[in-house]
Amino acid sequence: MSITLWERGADELNIAQLSLISIQMRLPDSFQEWEDTFTVAGRPVMVQATAGKLGLPHGIDVDTNAALINLLFEQGCPADNAVRVSSYELLQGMGLDDSGTNYALLNESVQRMLLASYTIQG
Repeated sequence: MSITLWERGADELNIAQLSLISIQMRLPDSFQEWEDTFTVAGRPVMVQATAGKLGLPHGIDVDTNAALINLLFEQGCPADNAVRVSSYELLQGMGLDDSGTNYALLNESVQRMLLASYTIQG
């Protein structure tokens, strides 16, 4: 599995300040997009999220995202911004055992995060 973070610096800012992934464990199927406008360091910021076919990132996706960030740093922040990791290593980074259920949850989480899209202005 290889996941790429495209813009170093911008990604860290987004994670720290924009809260792109909902911590809610369940979202209704009808919840396919959201938009929020707020101020960061005196500048207005507008964030819009649109779901992919598996819905908006939420719940366990927070843990998946945190594990990927930690692995990025553990791998020395490679110049190509790619995190190379097995599903097993990612589950370990999330503090989960390697059961079939957790592999299925991980697969859905990664797919949900890859298929959702975000627009950030500001």
